[in-house]
Amino acid sequence: PRCPLSSSSAASDVYKRQFSTLMILVGILMYAIIIGSASSALSALDSETTSRQQKLDAISLHMKSRLVPRDLQKKIREYYEYMSVSYTHLRAHETPEHLVC
Repeated sequence: PRCPLSSSSAASDVYKRQFSTLMILVGILMYAIIIGSASSALSALDSETTSRQQKLDAISLHMKSRLVPRDLQKKIREYYEYMSVSYTHLRAHETPEHLVC
């Protein structure tokens, strides 16, 4: 003779397994979203650094082509490095056009 509770228990086990599987998939999805977001943030930070370095290189090249004395070039580079680090809102459109090649 079968116990009526045993069939309910078997059905309960199936639901528990399905629920556990669903939660594992949700966890994997959440983990992927978090890792993807962190990766995107680091990538954006790196592209900002690259952009800043390209601007500084363009300014240095322009000064060399205009035969600006080395000590003045150094002071100007230090100033732009300070500005770009201190004021993160400094963007390409704010760089003086007469200094960019």
